[in-house]
Amino acid sequence: MEAFLLEIFGNPIITGLLGVLIGTLLGHKLSLGRDKRKEYNQAIEVLRVKSLKHLESMEHGKIGNMLVHSDEIISLKAVIGHKQSKNIQSAFDRYEQTYYAVFKTKIPSTPINPQPINTDKIPECKGALKQFVEALELK
Repeated sequence: MEAFLLEIFGNPIITGLLGVLIGTLLGHKLSLGRDKRKEYNQAIEVLRVKSLKHLESMEHGKIGNMLVHSDEIISLKAVIGHKQSKNIQSAFDRYEQTYYAVFKTKIPSTPINPQPINTDKIPECKGALKQFVEALELK
């Protein structure tokens, strides 16, 4: 058996062909990984910019406008897949929940009788938004 393997791997033509085959397969695998990473980064770039803008607008205790919406998360899932978007979805859900908690008051707000927002919930919302931004890290 050892003599057979030595004879096969001792032949420069066979080892050359094996080298080319292994190199081609490995190069293809690495190329697919690079393409998936580029696709992921392009898909989250818009959401990341919007999230960072909202985080910047939340400085000085202001709530700002929610710039990322659930429709955009659904679009992201369509591009990067459900498995990769699980962490992003859970971070967004927490962010969305804390954002709307700022506006929940005991009395409904109307244009005629607007109610003040819960300013004590803003730091919690800001923390959730920071976690969401971290979930949108580039690869």
